Amino acid sequence: MFGYGTVSLHVTGEIAEAVVDVLGGGENALALIMETAQQETRLGAYKDPSAYGAGIGICQCDPIAFTDTRDRISPAVKARVKHNFNIDIDRVSHIELAYSPLLSFLWCRMHYLLRPGAIPSTIAGRADYWKKWYNSELGAGTQDEYIANANSLPGLQYA
Repeated sequence: MFGYGTVSLHVTGEIAEAVVDVLGGGENALALIMETAQQETRLGAYKDPSAYGAGIGICQCDPIAFTDTRDRISPAVKARVKHNFNIDIDRVSHIELAYSPLLSFLWCRMHYLLRPGAIPSTIAGRADYWKKWYNSELGAGTQDEYIANANSLPGLQYA
């Protein structure tokens, strides 16, 4: 069973790949956003019972991160999104991420674009990166949990 507007793991992966093709970052970025979605919602299989106001969508973007990302992402990135997906970043509302894997992956990737440093090439490095920049020290998730969930991605294993 899938939620958040997902229809299959294959299509979800294709959406994530399209986002990375447009916004850059290569294999490390693709791994990071797929692992983030796996950690947050098991790629759409886990329905968060939290009331609206918490994170929403396949990547569980919260309202503060949504607004911060929308307001700080560069005009060049907004133009690439508009050109490639016909989406006006400034007109998207937070609730729209709830049932659109494309919007959720876009926001996840843009959120990480705003963070310093290169995306790590190892799963342990990405777990630390996710914890610092996505889950934060206040979040309940752990790096060990992230690694275990990432290693359970269907058909994918990371070193």
